[in-house]
Amino acid sequence: MSVTTMTTGRLPRPLQKLVDARLDTIDRMLLGRLPRADRLAVTRDVEGQIFDLLGERPGFELDREDVLTVLTQLDPPEAYIPEEGGYEAAAVLMPSSAVALTRRSATPAVTPVERKRATAIGIIGLVILVLVVLWPAAYALAISAESPVLMYGLLVAICLVLGASVPTLVLSILWRRGGNWSTVGIVGGAIGLVAPLMGGVILLFVG
Repeated sequence: MSVTTMTTGRLPRPLQKLVDARLDTIDRMLLGRLPRADRLAVTRDVEGQIFDLLGERPGFELDREDVLTVLTQLDPPEAYIPEEGGYEAAAVLMPSSAVALTRRSATPAVTPVERKRATAIGIIGLVILVLVVLWPAAYALAISAESPVLMYGLLVAICLVLGASVPTLVLSILWRRGGNWSTVGIVGGAIGLVAPLMGGVILLFVG
């Protein structure tokens, strides 16, 4: 098939039958769901997509395999059925592969600065978690030693962790795109907020 024939949108009859069969199937899927004018608009746009993809095929002659390959790149006919509540042409006509590519390209890449920030705040969250885990042992040591100094030191440590947990949690949420370390920061900040409050209550009643 020549380039001239391709640009005018004409195909040899056997190949055009393959395209028409796909368009007829889509039209039947939309029958009763969309007005006739909208069904025609959908099939015209799908046909335009098919010819655009055929135009990207290598070589000057198209055969049956080229058409079948292009048809497999489109969504199945049932994918063009509009969702209940309305019809959005852009959502129906765009193949799923193109939608996925658009979403990926619309999401900005994570920068090295974001990764460093997430790592730093995640390490702080990890330190908070370690301190929270060590609190029971520190409390038991202070009780066994009957040392008011150790007890007040533990109370000061609880207050410091409580104060550090607030910015850790907030910054971890803001920098969550930076990677898994931000998740560690979120967990550490959340536990660091709850555990000191519980520890403070225990110290007030037991100490």
